[in-house]
Amino acid sequence: MVFIAFLSVVLGNAVLVSVVSIMNGFQKEIRAQLLQNTPHLTIELDIYQTERAKAWLSDNPELKTEILQIRPFILSAGLVQSKQSAQAVLLKGYDALDEGFIALPRSLRFNLLVRPNDSIKVYSTKTSIGPFGSAPITKTLKVLDMPSDNDFIATISLADAKKFFSAFSAGLELKLREPFKVDLVAFEIKKILETYSLPYKVTTWIELNEPLWNALQLEKTVYFIVLTLIIIVASFSILSALVLFVLEKRKELAIFVALGASYQALRKIFILLGAVLGVGGTFVGLVVGLCLCLALDFYGFPLDERVFGISKLPIEFNIKNYLLVGLVSTLICLASLIYPVKRLSKLNSTQILRQ
Repeated sequence: MVFIAFLSVVLGNAVLVSVVSIMNGFQKEIRAQLLQNTPHLTIELDIYQTERAKAWLSDNPELKTEILQIRPFILSAGLVQSKQSAQAVLLKGYDALDEGFIALPRSLRFNLLVRPNDSIKVYSTKTSIGPFGSAPITKTLKVLDMPSDNDFIATISLADAKKFFSAFSAGLELKLREPFKVDLVAFEIKKILETYSLPYKVTTWIELNEPLWNALQLEKTVYFIVLTLIIIVASFSILSALVLFVLEKRKELAIFVALGASYQALRKIFILLGAVLGVGGTFVGLVVGLCLCLALDFYGFPLDERVFGISKLPIEFNIKNYLLVGLVSTLICLASLIYPVKRLSKLNSTQILRQ
C-alpha cells in the first residue's frame, strides 16, 4: 500500500511536469512563428506622413539601436480575378516588391486556380471616368508565390498601391532587434509622434495577439489544475495507507505507549514517513518527468506538419514550472498527513491493551 502511494505521487508529478513542458513548447513555437511572419510594431499614419515619420524614427539616436527594419505599407481593398474565378482580398503595398507583380498566398492561388507567373486582373476601389461612365480601375499583374499567415492578404508593390488603389490604412511596420522590448520602443515612438502633433495609432505584436496569449494561458492553467488532481488522488493514497497502518498496528502502538513512548514521538514518526512518501515521491517524479521530456526532445515525437505547423512535439524546459509543481505536490502530500496524525492522537492505549 505504501509503495502504491509512493508510485502514485511519482506518476502524478511526472505527468504534470511533462504536460506543462509541452504546453510551454507550443507557446514558444507559436510565438516564434508570429515574430517571424508579422511585424513587431505597426504605426498607422496618414498616407502623406509615412515618409516623414520614417525619417524621424531612423534619425532618432535612442531608437537606432532597437529598430532593425522600418517598412512603409499601404492597405487597400480589391478584387482579384483569374480566367476561372474571382475573390475579394486585402491588398498590401510594400516597397520590397517590384511593380507589375502580385504575391498571393497558396490558398488564394488554389481558389483562383492560378500558378506562379500566371497573369490575373486586379480591380481597385478607385474609379475612372470613361466614355461609358464610371468604372473601377483595373491592372494586370503577374502572380508570385508568397508564404503568409493570412489567407486573405495579397501583396503588391508600394508604387502600384499608391497609383491604382484607394488606401484605407497606411503607415509603418517595424522589426525590432529585441521583440520583447516592444512596449518600451512603442512608448518612445509615441513621444516622438506627439512632438510633431501627428495623428497616429501604435499597435504592438503583443496587443495584436493578446486573445491568443490569453487562450493559451487559460489552456495551460486548466491543464495544470486538472492534472494536479492526480497528485491529490495520490495524496489520498498516502492518507489511506497511514490510516490503515494506525488501525492495523494499534496494539503495537499501544504497547509502545505503555512502555513509555509519548504520542508526540509517534506523531513525529508518522509525519516523517508521510514526508518521505510525499517529498521523495515528488522529487523522483520530477526527475522522471525531466528524463521523459529530455527523451521526447532528443528523439522527437513526430507531428503532422499540415495540422500543427511543426514536425515534432515541442518541449520547453522552465525551472520555475518545475519548482511550482514540486511545491504544490509537497504541500498537498503534507496536508494529507493531518488526519492520520489526529487519528493517532485519539488512540486509547489502555482500552486497546484490555481488549
